[in-house]
Amino acid sequence: MSAFLLFIFWALPHYYSAEPYPGRDFNTSERLLTQARVLWLYVQQVLLPLPSTLYFYYDDFPISTGWLQPASTLFAVLGWLVLFGMAVCWRHRFPLFALGVFWFLAAHFITSNVIGLEMVFEHRNYFALLGILLICVEMISRLPVRDGPGIKYAGVAALVVGIAFLGAVRAATWGNVLLLATDMAQANPKSARAGMDLGVAYYEMSGGDTNSPFYQFAAREFERVSTLPSASTQPMINLIIMSASGGLPDDLLDVDVVWQRYLQRLRTLHLSVETRTSVWSLLDQRMKGKAIDDRYLPQVLEVIFARAEQDDYRHAQAADYYLNVLHQSDVAIEHYKTAIQKAKVNGNSRLVEAIHGELLERGALDLIFQLAN
Repeated sequence: MSAFLLFIFWALPHYYSAEPYPGRDFNTSERLLTQARVLWLYVQQVLLPLPSTLYFYYDDFPISTGWLQPASTLFAVLGWLVLFGMAVCWRHRFPLFALGVFWFLAAHFITSNVIGLEMVFEHRNYFALLGILLICVEMISRLPVRDGPGIKYAGVAALVVGIAFLGAVRAATWGNVLLLATDMAQANPKSARAGMDLGVAYYEMSGGDTNSPFYQFAAREFERVSTLPSASTQPMINLIIMSASGGLPDDLLDVDVVWQRYLQRLRTLHLSVETRTSVWSLLDQRMKGKAIDDRYLPQVLEVIFARAEQDDYRHAQAADYYLNVLHQSDVAIEHYKTAIQKAKVNGNSRLVEAIHGELLERGALDLIFQLAN
């Protein structure tokens, strides 16, 4: 009872969010509705663990935005209510069945609740699958057979051997990085994460050598992934940086299209940590001398500053870029002023000293004077 009260009066109000969770594209209501469908997916994966249905990445899993969006949401919820009701009513007549249902739901109670975890993660079934096994034991034990229990033993043994074989195939796939990445991308081509893994595997095999065929394989996979609805900004960032490094022929990649795609995603995507970090990774590469296009990078900075408050040191980084690369001292001074104002509020005296030191080293006494006024 105390655990139930703790959940109702602390966990629920603490984790509930009408807005998307930080780093997620769904809120609490959408998560709870979707989990009804996810739990049935877990049941299918336990009962029929075919490698082709075990994606590992489920970033393209459709979110339930309402009871009938999609319609399977309502049927999934009703299905669990019926199953739970059967377990309650039959707990004395079919005790293992009831225990199995309660076990499965209890095992998923935390991970399928209001906490903003990944929507689907098949490894959560390690403990929960025992509940499904208990249900199977109940059903098998009650099957009427004329020739004694031997046929049941043979059937269960065949099932165990079959599952063991599928497990061995899966283990062999996981033992090879490229094979695993290829398998995941082929099994679920709409998963941006799976495609990113494959692209990264190709890139690592190239060793960063722009003349390697794997370098172009990586670029093709990043380009494919960047067009997926579930894609983050990362594949576009990879393509922009790879293009800046050279080695990508014009007929393979139109970098202007990639920039436009990136800007569109940056304007519309939820500002997750990954999305925000993508901006500063581009700026960092430019400040290190990479040929990041100065036609687009200022637009990227405008978008990120317009969409969200940035830390003091981010304004300082932008100011350095505007001053040292674009030679736009008027824009730079505005960012320096904002950086200093925020740094003083935050007690970040080191940043203020660093800005003055940088300008003094460059001999920009007029800018130092402007900052003092």
